[in-house]
Amino acid sequence: MHMTLRPLAALAKIAAAVIAIPAFALAAFPIDGSASGLTQILYQNLLDYTTLDAAVFGQQFATWKGLNADGTTWQGNANRSDIKTVTGTHPGISGWNFDTYLYASNTQRSTMRQRMLDDFARGMILTIHWEMRNPLTGEDSKDRTGAGDNPSVLVLAVTTGEAANAKLNSDLDALATLLGQLAVNGEPVPVIFRPYHEMNGDWFWWGGGVPSEFTALWNYTLTYLRDTKGVHQLLYCYAPSGNQFASKAEYLTYWPGNAKADICGVDQYLKDTDPISKWNDSLGYAYQAASGRGKPAAFTEIGRSGGLAGTTNPAWWTSRVLAAFSDSSRPLWTKCAYLMTWTNQTASSYWVPYYTGHAQAADFQSFASDSHVLLQGDFTPYQ
Repeated sequence: MHMTLRPLAALAKIAAAVIAIPAFALAAFPIDGSASGLTQILYQNLLDYTTLDAAVFGQQFATWKGLNADGTTWQGNANRSDIKTVTGTHPGISGWNFDTYLYASNTQRSTMRQRMLDDFARGMILTIHWEMRNPLTGEDSKDRTGAGDNPSVLVLAVTTGEAANAKLNSDLDALATLLGQLAVNGEPVPVIFRPYHEMNGDWFWWGGGVPSEFTALWNYTLTYLRDTKGVHQLLYCYAPSGNQFASKAEYLTYWPGNAKADICGVDQYLKDTDPISKWNDSLGYAYQAASGRGKPAAFTEIGRSGGLAGTTNPAWWTSRVLAAFSDSSRPLWTKCAYLMTWTNQTASSYWVPYYTGHAQAADFQSFASDSHVLLQGDFTPYQ
């Protein structure tokens, strides 16, 4: 469990790190020249956290849904997260999927927006990723209809007059509406936006194709939100799959341009048989790309492939993630702004233990209470 004095120690680490922030961090700004004040502050803090000997920890849908001790699900509860249930403290970052929001009921949307605002109010960072449904068929994001065609679904999505383009514009309008509602006293809530992630794999309709077609889709999305809709609270996060690249050059295969992305992320899950050095390699390449461009790096998704239900290792979080991040020869704490794991969905599909009596709860408490791991209250992202 978190001790009372730990937040002060974490803040002291941040204060000490600010003194020695490298020049690239001090000179960097979001790619949106009209970014809101709080968005600029968050961006600078993410740069600081990248070089700090600590990283913010979070979970996808952390405060939206999870599991009860009996394996049944909860959703939308106020002031609840599975991480808080086990550690006593909410995570430092919560992830949201815009596709889930887009197709939810009006009541669910309202509650989801409130939970996002609750997270912001308690000093957490918000990130939204978007697994957009195939704009040709309306099927889920893993429907690759049109991916290999000429013109491809990516090209049609950015071509005026095409049905796929009308669908993309409609969805972006809805996203802009949501973001407009994420405001407090007229001040937009900053959001890390991670669209079209894992684009270097072939499991999403936007992935594994011609790089120039992907960057056209990315740049269209950015321009539409920023210039057409006037959205200025987003930090744009590029996040390929770490299992699909083995060099900085391969990491940058689908890079949209230095003026088109704010954060260099990595999504990577490892099997128990995989060496944890794969995480050090992948984040290392992302950090090389990021630091040379004055940008923060992060593990935008990290965890055990298939979830914790499939492992017999009761010390998974400390023996795997904490060990990789603390590797004395290649530590990741001073290269990573934040790390986020996936959603607890069912008793056979979860990424963090969800009740204090769980076989992996004590180990996860040890991970979460490590001085390098920043949870809610351990840092101040908007100051």
